[in-house]
Amino acid sequence: MLDIIIQTSLAIVAKTERLIENVRRQSGSLDDVQHELDRLADAVFLLEDAANLLRRTFETRPDIARGMVHATLQ
Repeated sequence: MLDIIIQTSLAIVAKTERLIENVRRQSGSLDDVQHELDRLADAVFLLEDAANLLRRTFETRPDIARGMVHATLQ
């Protein structure tokens, strides 16, 4: 279950990064658009960092993953 959450989060990150790059190429020099894209990129970075941290934590400590899955299902 946690693997699905991690993979889905990273897929969202990848798709959003592609979207940001496409809009940057098409938008030219629109300052407002650039500002919002920068804010979105910051949010995507945080999501990616959280998903990777979650993955590393559960790879090194699978006992934590089992406890979280059990608590989530109750």
